[in-house]
Amino acid sequence: MIVLSARRVGVMGSDGKPAWRRFDAWHDGEAISRAVRQTDGARFHDKQPGKSVWNQRVRGFQYRCEKHPGEFGSLVERQSDDGTIQYICPVCTPGRAKGLPEARVCSATSLSSPELVRELLVQTGIASHLTEHFAPTAHVCDRCQHYAIEARLRNGRSETRCPICDG
Repeated sequence: MIVLSARRVGVMGSDGKPAWRRFDAWHDGEAISRAVRQTDGARFHDKQPGKSVWNQRVRGFQYRCEKHPGEFGSLVERQSDDGTIQYICPVCTPGRAKGLPEARVCSATSLSSPELVRELLVQTGIASHLTEHFAPTAHVCDRCQHYAIEARLRNGRSETRCPICDG
């Protein structure tokens, strides 16, 4: 049985500002692939919604508002039915933040070069499990920021590419 988990992906909004969407997926690569299919012309980013700060009292990391970096500025999140996530500061907009869960701190969307991804796959041993067919990875091309870098194993060598830039 495959267990799906909520995965956050950084996608630029139509207004040119960083936005985030959540997808139920098996791994980050699947979440990125879903974002590509569901968001026409998706352009990815690697931003975080706020500064990640360790809070000793709650024994965990929290996102903090840039304007209110203290504990009262810990961001909360509102998720829409389409998966869009809004991060809200309870100090900046107390009415909108009431009753919402604390924002979950997670890794940013990975923007990487095909060369770096190839090296990561080799160093971690994942390259040996690739097939001869290109498959998307969990890393978005850092040049175009529109598509996941693909990888395959061919004649014993790992190959990576961006299907848009290196088509």
